[in-house]
Amino acid sequence: MKSIFFVVILNFFFNYFTIAQTSTDTIYRSINTQQGDSLIQANSGNSNFIILDMRTPSEYSGGHVQNAINMNYNSPTISSDLDALDKNKIYLLYCAAGSRSTATFNLMKTKHFRELYNMLGGISQWISLGYPVVTGTTEITENSVESIFEIFPNPCSSNLFINCVSTSIDKIKLYDFIGREVQVEIIRVSENKININLNAINRGIYFVCLIEDNNTFTERVIVY
Repeated sequence: MKSIFFVVILNFFFNYFTIAQTSTDTIYRSINTQQGDSLIQANSGNSNFIILDMRTPSEYSGGHVQNAINMNYNSPTISSDLDALDKNKIYLLYCAAGSRSTATFNLMKTKHFRELYNMLGGISQWISLGYPVVTGTTEITENSVESIFEIFPNPCSSNLFINCVSTSIDKIKLYDFIGREVQVEIIRVSENKININLNAINRGIYFVCLIEDNNTFTERVIVY
């Protein structure tokens, strides 16, 4: 009887630690273009699947994989930009030929992202094999707001404040990294100061859009 009880307990702990280990497993793979296309097709409509184009904005606008998001590897803020991403999502990386995506792939591994795929050959191989690209930019473009608005603190964890030189702001909108509008509480503290409550949103990269008359001013903020 004791031996049976011991076996049951042993099996319990074995299964427990096996499940615990599986839940923290990571997947890091370098794949070819055909495998990249298959991965994209398999994750069509999956909001947890993100394609990152690691080239410059001008390269990106010249032609990119559909639904890819531009994240410039050469940006001085690349490390903090990656830190703001959800580490539990699935990421497919590519660049022009593979060097920048490989460097990003290795950097993201050190940051303990859960599932990463690096498409070797990049957009060059993608185009040469006849896969489609889209041109232009789908990302929200930043422009300078320093002379008109002061936005702080950035990065931010809870409350984001905006000091306004002008008081004729018509609208304030917040967008996530892929351009979806995010609903947040906006409080006008005083005539020239506005508070955006970020407590209810996930960590990540967002864009604050300030609309004044017919002008729109955009500032990137990092929520951690």
